[in-house]
Amino acid sequence: MVSTVVIANLNSRKNRRDKDKSRIKHLRKIVGSHGIVFPTKSLDDLLEHAIPFIQKYKPDVVASDSGDGGLVPLITALVEQNGVPIRCDNGCKKGYFPYIAPTAGGTQNVFSKRCGLTTKREVTSYLTEIVQAKSKEELFVENFDLMKIEDDRGLSMYGFTFGVGMPVTLLEEYYKNKDARYVRIAWLVTRCITSYLFYKAKKGFGLQPRKEAHFYAQQIKNFYEIMNVKFPIRVNSEEAQDYLAIMAQTIPSIGMTWSNMFYRAEKAQRQFHVLGTKANVDEVLLYLPAIYLGKPTLIVNDHLDVQTSDMTVSSDVPLHYQVNGELDYLGNKLSANSIRLSYGLTLDIIKTKGTP
Repeated sequence: MVSTVVIANLNSRKNRRDKDKSRIKHLRKIVGSHGIVFPTKSLDDLLEHAIPFIQKYKPDVVASDSGDGGLVPLITALVEQNGVPIRCDNGCKKGYFPYIAPTAGGTQNVFSKRCGLTTKREVTSYLTEIVQAKSKEELFVENFDLMKIEDDRGLSMYGFTFGVGMPVTLLEEYYKNKDARYVRIAWLVTRCITSYLFYKAKKGFGLQPRKEAHFYAQQIKNFYEIMNVKFPIRVNSEEAQDYLAIMAQTIPSIGMTWSNMFYRAEKAQRQFHVLGTKANVDEVLLYLPAIYLGKPTLIVNDHLDVQTSDMTVSSDVPLHYQVNGELDYLGNKLSANSIRLSYGLTLDIIKTKGTP
């Protein structure tokens, strides 16, 4: 049978809202005698208890019952303990490194969705298949690349997504309503944007906008002023230019339906896709459908769109950045003047059967 350790982050969205700990009980029932569930309230719990247990018993699978952010300290700690797994030309792997199973326990769960998990029922069948497998060879495993993110303050971590500029500001606004439904927040933003565009169109034709439109126009104006902040950023050795946003990912989707924003992300091994723009927010909105669907021919020319395995972004002003949707790490705000992105490692990730 496949030995499994589940790291349950009690601060993740689904566990935080689970007051009677029914999710933890459910996980323990699934795992049964084939493994153990580690509830962690803090990073210290993970590093001082869960990771040493994994190192001692070397389970076949480590499941992360958290969101995308919970993968960062888990993978980083495993790499620090075991080193990056060395892969041979014929696909073999030298050194211990467990299969990773994300279980959609957080807020956004972009990585879990890439592995085919969206509902509690899917998570249940997913974990059940893992613990009941007779051997690791029965599991549906795919290789996924992660970036290594290092900054000039000495922080180093691994993740599948990175961003500076507007992505960070959006997350800051999003986390102000952390327990609100994702769709609800997206709907409010969409309504604000739509009302604002109609408001501007009516004014352009000399028509009197409705009061409601004017109200939403003021809201989006405030939103616009918050979002439309540019930073003088150097990409590698280029001269500094004013960027509204730069993002990089190793998977195509941002976790929403039909999203193929990082359309080059999985086209080549050990590389990631970088997108950036120097346009204003209102210009970006016009091209948002094309960007979202990954249609490069429809995107403005003044746009960073590269596939690479190594890139550095730097600035004379501190750059706040995000990794896997997290804005801090090890108690430190993610902020630096220079951040290097490079190919980090290739993980064996367990997917649901039938996931493309």
